[in-house]
Amino acid sequence: MNRTVTLEQSGIVCAAGTDIEAIWRAIAQDRRCGSDLPFPPVPGTPWTQAFAVDEPDLAGLGLDRRALRTMEKQARLALQGAALALQGSAAFNKIDKDRIGLYLGLPVVDDPVPPWPVLQAMHDDGLPALTTELCLRETPPFSALSDLNSSAGAHIAAHFGMTGAMGFCSPDADAGLQALIEAAQSIAEGENDAALAGAVAPKLNPLLMLQYGHRGWLADPMHVPGEGAAFVMLSADTAPGVRIGGHARGFACDGPRDARRRDEVAMQAVQAAGLAPADIGWTLRAEQLWPWCGDMGPALPMLALLLAAHGLRRRRRLCLGPRAAEEPMGEAHALVTAGSHEGQCVAVVLTKEAA
Repeated sequence: MNRTVTLEQSGIVCAAGTDIEAIWRAIAQDRRCGSDLPFPPVPGTPWTQAFAVDEPDLAGLGLDRRALRTMEKQARLALQGAALALQGSAAFNKIDKDRIGLYLGLPVVDDPVPPWPVLQAMHDDGLPALTTELCLRETPPFSALSDLNSSAGAHIAAHFGMTGAMGFCSPDADAGLQALIEAAQSIAEGENDAALAGAVAPKLNPLLMLQYGHRGWLADPMHVPGEGAAFVMLSADTAPGVRIGGHARGFACDGPRDARRRDEVAMQAVQAAGLAPADIGWTLRAEQLWPWCGDMGPALPMLALLLAAHGLRRRRRLCLGPRAAEEPMGEAHALVTAGSHEGQCVAVVLTKEAA
C-alpha cells in the first residue's frame, strides 16, 4: 500500500502570530516581533531580545489540575499547537481515533535539577548545602514528569483520545521534519489513516544558553532564541490539495558546514518526488526564518513547511534576504530543508495538485 498523503489543518503558535496568513504577512512586510529577554542577558551572549510567546491559556481545553501540574511551558505550547491543528479538522472528526497517529519533534526540557524553588529555599535558609529534608519539602510535585519531553506527547494523545501508531523524534532542529516523514509514512503504508505531526521549540530559559554554548552559537547574533509550536494534520484524503511529494534524510559528517551533503539530500528528495530541480518553484531553508521567528529548534522546519504549503495554495513565495518580500511562484512544487548541529539533514518536497 502506498497512499497519497495530504496536508490538512495546521496549528501554529509563534511570536509572529497564531495564523499562517498572519505570519506570512508579518514576514512579507518585514515585521520582526522580538521582545526583551524574560531573564537578565547572559554574559558573553549577544542577545538582549528573543522571540517569546505568552504562557498558553489552556483553560478552554478542560484540563484538570493534575495534568497541568505535570506540564511546563514547552509542553503547554505543544498542546496549544495541537489543539489549533485539530480544531475543525475533517479527518480528526470522521476517522476512528485508533487509526489516528501522533508524531512529534521534541527538544530537551531545560529545567534546573534541583529545581529553582529548592535552590531559593537553600539561599533563604542560609544553608551551606542541600539537605534531604529541604529537597523533599521544596521540590514541586510531579516535577520529574514535567522534565520528560515525551510527557507533551502523552498529554496530547490522552486529551484528544488518539490511540494510533505514534513516534517522537528528538532533540534538534531536524526533529520536526523527521516526525513529519514518520507520520507520512505511517499513512502511506496503511499503519494510520491520519496523523497529527508537529514540533515545539525549547522554552526561553537561562539554561538554554548552555546548549547554545555547546554548539558554538553564543557569538552568532543570528541565533536569536524563539518559542513556539507548529502542527499539521495529515490524511490519506485524495481530494486535490497540497500533498507530500517526496522526502529524503541523510547525515553530514562535518555537521552544518557540510553544505554539499545537505544539497545531496535535497536532490534525493526532489528525485523521490519524480521531479527535476527546474520543477521546484520555491526552496526554503528553515534557517532563513530566524530573523522573523527566531531559532525555534524542531518547530522551525515545521513552520517553514506550513509556510511553503500556504505559498503553494496562493502560488506565491517569500524572498528571504536581508529584507523580506513576496513574489509570484512559477512551479507548483516547493522544497523545504533543515539540518541539525550534529549533521542530520532532512528535505521534504510539497506538491500542489490542481483542483
